[in-house]
Amino acid sequence: MTSSDPPVRVVLVSHDKRPLFHYVKLALDALKSDAHGDRVVVRLTGMGMACARVVTLAELLKRDGACVVTRTRTGSVKGAREGDPDRDSTKSAIEMDVTRGGAFEAKAGDVFRRRKVEASSSELPS
Repeated sequence: MTSSDPPVRVVLVSHDKRPLFHYVKLALDALKSDAHGDRVVVRLTGMGMACARVVTLAELLKRDGACVVTRTRTGSVKGAREGDPDRDSTKSAIEMDVTRGGAFEAKAGDVFRRRKVEASSSELPS
């Protein structure tokens, strides 16, 4: 990585730990909070059953023009099984790199405005 390469932020996607839109907000946060402007890269990664969720996440971001998929890598990872550490297990893995799209500001603004409204409505009155 040279000094002119954009910074890479990684979003690790799980199959069932968090709701899908939690990862949408994480990706938009990572794209929004860059000092290099449009040059930030967010890497969405998942293993096993989370691969489909990574693709869905990228499609949601891409649908309204909030981001552009710049690279996709697939492969497999070997590891020990949970119940039997003597036997090997192979899981599929995916990495998708996304950057800001043309409509990023509008899409991200909608998500962040909704978050502020939800936060202000959840506060208890004094």
